[in-house]
Amino acid sequence: MELSEAEQAILSRATRSEIVRARGAKSLLSPREPAGYFLQREPACRGEVVEVATLFLTGAECPFACSMCDLWKHTFDTETKAGDLIAQVEIGLANLPPAPWIKLYNASNFFDPRAVPDSDRIEIGRRVASMDRVIVENHPRLLDRERVRTFRDLLHGKLEIAIGLETVHPFAMQVMNKQMHPCDYEDAMRWLREEEIDGRAFVLLQPPGVRPEEAIASLIDTVQFAANTGVRHISLIPTRRGNPWLDRLIDDGLYRLPALDALETAFQRCLELFPQQIVVADTWDWSSIPGQCDRCSKARLRRIDQVNLDQYWREIDEAIACRCTKAMS
Repeated sequence: MELSEAEQAILSRATRSEIVRARGAKSLLSPREPAGYFLQREPACRGEVVEVATLFLTGAECPFACSMCDLWKHTFDTETKAGDLIAQVEIGLANLPPAPWIKLYNASNFFDPRAVPDSDRIEIGRRVASMDRVIVENHPRLLDRERVRTFRDLLHGKLEIAIGLETVHPFAMQVMNKQMHPCDYEDAMRWLREEEIDGRAFVLLQPPGVRPEEAIASLIDTVQFAANTGVRHISLIPTRRGNPWLDRLIDDGLYRLPALDALETAFQRCLELFPQQIVVADTWDWSSIPGQCDRCSKARLRRIDQVNLDQYWREIDEAIACRCTKAMS
């Protein structure tokens, strides 16, 4: 595919030095307190919903500077000190009601000892051992086999590892600077299956480098790839503002964010095409997604929330008169 002038300009900026140079200040966070914690509901399978204790832990930054990621804001430049994450997990568990599942998301890599000291990981495993499912996040190139096995063997329930696949679009993969080939993802998921560990994929709708007119087809290609690797759960995430590098592309007219109707259409098609997988649409920072207004926003959010739990597409019952609702029917 021949690159347009705009795409050439995007690629010329997609270097680690440019991505990092565009950053601002990080959030002010305590090393002994989680960045956040809450109870959420998600589908365990089609027809079954489960409560999940979700903890956002704070530690060392991921070594990969991906162009679309803003998680670096919630990390530290130095390595995580032993004992800090244990304190964070204790606070989260003490302030949440009991739940059968838990997510431990640390804005980095759970099996990277710089982000999660080995002693903390083992102690955390003991603290959450009784839960039915423990979900953590990691880059496939930092998926240390021995550390994964050691943590898994501490658990009475199932271990699930979430990995950001993002896209299999060739040009977009270059732009994202993720330093990961689809083969890396495929190899990681193959090994997880052999070890009886579940996989979860994060997939982006229209990341930088994907043209708007190909966004839905590209997302479906990526979901198909993820499904072929055997992942259990796939989260569809509309690309949003938040990373200053990406924000500059938008401000310079080199990229535009996906609209809500594209997310709705992509979500509906994925539910139809991939019935063996759990597929959900991410609704974080909902109001920032373009293509909605005060008349339709709440109704469309209610629909997505319900479809996420039910795992089948539904129409919106109420009549909404606005120019945003091309995807209402």
